[in-house]
Amino acid sequence: MGMFDTVTFTCPTSLCKTEIHVQSKAGQCLLDNYSSFSVPVEIANDIFGDIAYCPACKLSFKVVGPKTQHTVSVFLEPLR
Repeated sequence: MGMFDTVTFTCPTSLCKTEIHVQSKAGQCLLDNYSSFSVPVEIANDIFGDIAYCPACKLSFKVVGPKTQHTVSVFLEPLR
């Protein structure tokens, strides 16, 4: 079984607010967990464009955010 790190988002749907987890195999992959508000750049760059699915409201989202050289916040945007 491979190791990975996890970024935890809150579903952006106003009534849902379920936790959504996106995995990254960038970096050291020490099974660390990060809030979407404080993601190491290497991991953020790895998950940009990934699709996240909320099992509660049954909607999919794409991971988006700015690419920088510092810790960044990343967000989910609805797929259309």
